[in-house]
Amino acid sequence: MAQMKAAVIYEHGGPEVLRYEEVPDPGCPDGCVVIEAEAISIEGGDLLARAAGDLPKTPHIVGYLSADMLQRVTSDELQVEIDHP
Repeated sequence: MAQMKAAVIYEHGGPEVLRYEEVPDPGCPDGCVVIEAEAISIEGGDLLARAAGDLPKTPHIVGYLSADMLQRVTSDELQVEIDHP
């Protein structure tokens, strides 16, 4: 199975609970796209979850704003123009 790097948390706490780990690549169900993230930012919601918020599952992968490049489209109905630099 393909892997990617991610900042993850398993428990609440300070910055020391952040770990940089290999995690499985996400799947790409029909009608979805896969993007290659060049950079991810850790935002306020991530800090709140790390401090004491609800963790929907563990490991919880933090970061939700990113600079990306589209990699794969899995639907014939989805019209996407891919422009590589």
